[in-house]
Amino acid sequence: MHPIHLLSKQHTSEAAGCLAQRAKETTMAGRLAGKVAIITGGAQGIGLAGARMFLREGAHVVIADKNAEASETAMKELQTLGAVKSIVTDVRNPQQVEKMVAQAVAAFGKLDILYNNAGYSIVERVGAADVPLDVWHETIDVNLNGSFYCTKYALPHLIKNGGGSIMYTASVAVDGNVNQNAYAVGKGGLVPLMRTIAMQYLPDKVRVNLLVPGGTATPRLQQRYAAQGGFGPVYQSKGLLGINDPDDVAYAAVFLASDESRHITGQSLWIDSGFNLHYTPK
Repeated sequence: MHPIHLLSKQHTSEAAGCLAQRAKETTMAGRLAGKVAIITGGAQGIGLAGARMFLREGAHVVIADKNAEASETAMKELQTLGAVKSIVTDVRNPQQVEKMVAQAVAAFGKLDILYNNAGYSIVERVGAADVPLDVWHETIDVNLNGSFYCTKYALPHLIKNGGGSIMYTASVAVDGNVNQNAYAVGKGGLVPLMRTIAMQYLPDKVRVNLLVPGGTATPRLQQRYAAQGGFGPVYQSKGLLGINDPDDVAYAAVFLASDESRHITGQSLWIDSGFNLHYTPK
């Protein structure tokens, strides 16, 4: 039998002291201090909330959004929080994506985090036979192909850097949605993409995870549900924990981007107020 070594009170106290000191240093410097992040769709909604929080936690941030006007507005705020650069990018275009990643690395010297957040959603409310092909192609191009392009061109830089974190913003629609054919497929396809990339690049210490938000009170969705009195009545009728604020998703993104999650890869983190429990109020 192997001897059992017990830590003395002195050793236990020293270990606790080291952990406390590390926690203090992390808090002072920021949980993402010294890291460089690209956030696609970073000028609006969930992506903008993530950009704010990443900057507050000490990261250097590149927001890549196709909306130049929204990017300009976002930059006025974000520049007060830290080192940030805006690169107008349409993730459907692989040439633009490749150029954006290269510019991000040139600006900040490296890449630690890729947050694939750009998305496109439309509620078709028709069966698959009646989905317009232009809607299908655009939705898949943004949600799935765009995420792949960003991943493809970011990976060499993450590997060169000794590893890093890739995240995808999915949706509760990954389980299928009767009213959203293309969106469900575009977001659902991120699950095997995430798992496959996580397997392939595990030896390179590139961690890959998925964020699965439920209904989130972004300006776009608030407008969509305005006719129904907002999100509140919809979620209350389901007995759920409430509507996500974009910051709720950003908290999860910071965790998966940080070294706190250094042993987490290939996982889906649901931020959905219990939606996936399929709870039925009594």
